[in-house]
Amino acid sequence: MCAALSTGDKMAELLRVENINKSYVSGSTWGGIKTQVLKNISFAFNKGESYGLLGASGCGKSTLARLILALEKPDSGKIFIDGQDIFSLKSKELKQLRKKIQPVFQDPYASFNPRMTIEEVLSEPFLIHGEKPITANLKKLLCQVGLAETSLAKYPHEFSGGQRQRIAIARALALKPKLIVADEPLSSLDVSVQAQILNLFADIKEEYGLSLIFISHDFALCKFLCTRAAVMDKGVIAEEGPAEKVILHPKSIAAQTLLKAVLPLGAQGGGNV
Repeated sequence: MCAALSTGDKMAELLRVENINKSYVSGSTWGGIKTQVLKNISFAFNKGESYGLLGASGCGKSTLARLILALEKPDSGKIFIDGQDIFSLKSKELKQLRKKIQPVFQDPYASFNPRMTIEEVLSEPFLIHGEKPITANLKKLLCQVGLAETSLAKYPHEFSGGQRQRIAIARALALKPKLIVADEPLSSLDVSVQAQILNLFADIKEEYGLSLIFISHDFALCKFLCTRAAVMDKGVIAEEGPAEKVILHPKSIAAQTLLKAVLPLGAQGGGNV
């Protein structure tokens, strides 16, 4: 059995999002159309929690993920990780903070350099942060996501979609983060493979003591994995609370509409994926 990380203190607040607003301008800089994508978004959760961000395509959840990852800046508002305002940090401080928060994207193949071996893919996070990758640790990462040590010598195209997502998760775990932001990580996979990767997320969350932001349009997946959830609609949070309550007894029209659209009929009254 692979070794796990220490769980640490799970009760302290890990992430706080306060009054986040974000707009984009389409067309020319001077005559373009400004569209507000996020409007006064606020929520928070503690260490060790899994937080689901649910919503239809275009509701703003992926934009919010990029802000939490500090890949973009908001027009206004603040995001705190471990009490640190991430947009007030200097470059060196932000680089250190990035070790605490790692992404898993929808299409892992698109985020891999196809010319790099899996050993190079898993070594990259260490090298970026000035650390020396140790082969034994890379093999352990593969073990923890259910892949053979011999995978290190192979290239991304030699793996199936589910296996590539396992590699992406291994890369996210490399720096022992406190938070993983998973943006639609199952939507490009077959249903049978989705269940395997969903269980993997549940396992690593428990073993590593991680917090997880799980972004999806699928209520059933979120119900299985998350402790709290928010339903987004047109750039705002329409409903937020304990995941089971939000998913099984939604009060907002947005949540009710999305529930009917994506959750299988038999799952609307309970059950797991």
